[in-house]
Amino acid sequence: MNIARSGSALLCALALSALSTSGCAAPTEEEDAALSAEDELRALPGRPADRARLPSNYDALAASEKQELLWSMIQTSPYCGPDEARATCVTKLPTGGFGYYVRAIPALLSLRPTFNHTSDEAPEGRRKIFHPFGVAGKAELVADYSDTPTDPTVSRRAPYTGLLANGGAPIPLVLRLAPGGGGGMIPGASVKFLVDGQPSRNFVAIHDFNGLPDSDWNYFSQDIGHIYPDVPWIVKTYFQTVTRDPSHLPIDHLTAVTPSGDDVAADAQSTPYEIVLRPTAAIAARFPNTDHHDFRFDLTQIEPGTAVYDVMARAKEWDRTFERIATIRTTSPLIASEGGDKQLFFKHAGAKK
Repeated sequence: MNIARSGSALLCALALSALSTSGCAAPTEEEDAALSAEDELRALPGRPADRARLPSNYDALAASEKQELLWSMIQTSPYCGPDEARATCVTKLPTGGFGYYVRAIPALLSLRPTFNHTSDEAPEGRRKIFHPFGVAGKAELVADYSDTPTDPTVSRRAPYTGLLANGGAPIPLVLRLAPGGGGGMIPGASVKFLVDGQPSRNFVAIHDFNGLPDSDWNYFSQDIGHIYPDVPWIVKTYFQTVTRDPSHLPIDHLTAVTPSGDDVAADAQSTPYEIVLRPTAAIAARFPNTDHHDFRFDLTQIEPGTAVYDVMARAKEWDRTFERIATIRTTSPLIASEGGDKQLFFKHAGAKK
């Protein structure tokens, strides 16, 4: 089963669970054996998260120390060797299959950890639901924008605060690129902002739920962000049990704390209405867009030091003008691995209080 299409099985499971959660349970040993036979070896890397590996004082560490610990996690059990040929590597990349999603039903029926689990590693025993397989690595955010609007007659915004503040040292990140599933490939990115002495702040982004057209296979052909106008009704209804508005995830947590871990006073915070990740022109032109193949091998070829996304922001809902405020640049290779797929965790913003 192609990784870009395999999420359709999950949407079926979601519809089933929304209609009747009482009949959904983890598969029996007999069912699990049958599913394993259906998936064979390619599904087996999609195992649930192990017990916690990060040290008990992890949140109190400096951002750079946390990044190195997470980088070690990401490098755990890579699917391919660093110099492995494409033809050999793609046969080792897990695609999940229907059996993986059936095993993930218990996580599907318990969405609260997605929005409430404050950790950079997944709860023990949990499987990723919507973005199970991807690549991950180290990156940095370089904020660099003019505090003066391009058009002086239009007041677009005040300078943003916290992790989106202008200037300063690059902020250590962990970047994970993994698609959602459905009718077409849905490019997605998760960005972990690492903060000194405080839990990370996370940003998750896709373009929409329709995915790329069948004629387009370029992972970097779309802007992606945190506002999703086309959330399917059944998905939106189910997610509203744990989050206020699954079609518009908040980003004020990014402007409420500084990279050094200091809180920004509420009356001093400045947050854009929307931010999107726009693939840089160089990265968008690098990969073919008509050849249907496993994108993950391509992404592992991105060199450290590559500017992958421009971070674009608009200040107000009525203002459709986006301005570049930062760049996300890789600082390590991107790796496809069990550590990145099953253990690394990104808390979603917007949990109901």
